[in-house]
Amino acid sequence: MLGGFNMCWTDSKTTLADLPKQCSPSSLAAVTRARATIDGVPINIRQYLVTSSIVKASLPKGNTFGIKEPSTSFLVTGWFPLLRPLAPGKHTLRGIIDVKNYGTIDVTYRIMITE
Repeated sequence: MLGGFNMCWTDSKTTLADLPKQCSPSSLAAVTRARATIDGVPINIRQYLVTSSIVKASLPKGNTFGIKEPSTSFLVTGWFPLLRPLAPGKHTLRGIIDVKNYGTIDVTYRIMITE
């Protein structure tokens, strides 16, 4: 994750019709800072705003999301940069977002491209 995102799903309180509004780009207003770098070079993460299609899913009991219903529908809105292929060698990808009333999420990936 180099950028921030909001994931919404249906449950006993949220219907399929609620998802587009609940997961609209304005749902990211709590993100007060979004920054990303590749090998120390900044990229404009906010230019990569994407909203997914609605996806149906069946989830097992005890799933990570805490969804109790056996099936649900998801929608995701967020900043997802598409990268050109990186040259062979070591690279560092870093993403930092500040979320109001939550804190800072700071993720660093160190990767090796072999071919």
